[in-house]
Amino acid sequence: MTDPPPTPALRDRILDVALQRFATKGFAATSVREIVELVGCTKPALYYHFRSKEALFLELVRSRIDGLHRVLKAATAGHHTAEQTLLRVAQAILDGVRQSPLSMRLLITAEHHPDDGQPEVDLRSMHEAFLLYMVTLITNGQERGELRADLPAEALAWSFIGAVHVRALGIALGHPVPADAHRLVVDIFARGAFAPES
Repeated sequence: MTDPPPTPALRDRILDVALQRFATKGFAATSVREIVELVGCTKPALYYHFRSKEALFLELVRSRIDGLHRVLKAATAGHHTAEQTLLRVAQAILDGVRQSPLSMRLLITAEHHPDDGQPEVDLRSMHEAFLLYMVTLITNGQERGELRADLPAEALAWSFIGAVHVRALGIALGHPVPADAHRLVVDIFARGAFAPES
């Protein structure tokens, strides 16, 4: 009699443990043996779902990138003002980091501090897709007269992305970030920091 194939629940547990280890220890310092011991499974069970440590790492990165695309698509769906859409995007991203700060730490480590032997990851396309989403959103807002048309849409997009990224990084690093941080980001982006002229 043969053993039944590993269950999807086991695959999810492997991903959860691998995310925690890769995000906190890095690729090189994380071993398959450590992951299977923490999960409570065998190496063959892990290899049933992921053919190698590299494949497991790449699946984690890919799923985080796919998650960002889903968040952006949902946040920009429907008919909303530019400000409402910016609020939806900022809130969705910051809430996502609150729910899984390790996901952001994994992406930051993979891109900025790769270990020897870490598989190459393509995060450039993720950044470019995010920029394109934001440039399109801002251009639409400019065309409707909701955002300043005398400023380049790409410059505005980078300003917004930078503000959201800094707040998300704060959450991932454990800094206190208020629950309404998305509103602060959009308010400062839309109205600036200078007091209105009297």
